[in-house]
Amino acid sequence: MAEPDERRIPASALALGLGGVIPFAACAAALYVLDEARLQAEAAQAMAAYGAVILSFLGGVRWGSALSLPRAQLTPELVLAVIPSLLGWCALLLPGTTQPLLALGLGFAVFGVLDVREGGRGAWPAWYPRLRFVLTLLVLACLVAALLAR
Repeated sequence: MAEPDERRIPASALALGLGGVIPFAACAAALYVLDEARLQAEAAQAMAAYGAVILSFLGGVRWGSALSLPRAQLTPELVLAVIPSLLGWCALLLPGTTQPLLALGLGFAVFGVLDVREGGRGAWPAWYPRLRFVLTLLVLACLVAALLAR
C-alpha cells in the first residue's frame, strides 16, 4: 500500500487540474446567461470542442503510462489509450449540440471509472486516481448542467 505522502495530490497537479475545469464551467454558465440561441449553440460547441481535447489528453496519459508495462500487456493498454481520442473526435461529428455533450459525458464517465478502478496499470503515481475522481466528477457536473440548460 502507498505511503500517505504518495497518495497526497501535489498542489500543482490539483491547481492545474482544477484550472482545466474552468472552461467547462464557463461554457455551462454561458448557457444559462446567454439568451440568444445562436450564442448558446456556440457555447455548447465550444464546450464539446474543449471536452474532445481533454478526453484526448486523458488517452495520452494512458498511453504514456502504458509504456512502462511489459510487452505482453502493452498492446491492449495502447488500444484502450486510443479510444478516448476517437470518442472525442466522433462526438464532434454528432449533430446538434446535445448529442456531442452526451457522448463526451459517457467518455469521461467510462474512462474516469477505469482510471480510478485500475489505479493505473503502468506508471501512475498513487495520487493520480484520486485526482481523476475529483476532476471527473466536476467535469460531469458541468456537462450535466449544460445539458439541463439546453
